[in-house]
Amino acid sequence: MERRRKPGAKGSPALVKGLRNRKRVVKKLAAQGFSGDVIAAKLGLEKNHLRAEHALDLHAGREIKRAERAAAQAAELSRKERERIEIITNAWNSEWREAVFHDCKTLEEALAQSAKHWR
Repeated sequence: MERRRKPGAKGSPALVKGLRNRKRVVKKLAAQGFSGDVIAAKLGLEKNHLRAEHALDLHAGREIKRAERAAAQAAELSRKERERIEIITNAWNSEWREAVFHDCKTLEEALAQSAKHWR
């Protein structure tokens, strides 16, 4: 029987050992927005092997990224909504209330009317 390696030779180093750790790393890198090719290069895997073995982890990481983007957009919309409410409330409490909100009897009606016409 022939040996293929020298007795003290080490194999190629695995950048991330263990399947469980690799899955976490793939999900984390995908959530950070890295492409599959970049993730494969960082882990020292062939990209087809990465796609075959870690398809669910790649998908989960991308979903995390989408959820973060959606939360950021929702926060931006809520900030604009708060600004609108503050502006309408200040206008309602000013002396210009009758001129600006001539057909509104309550602040809630004024807010509802402004929501229709606000950009």
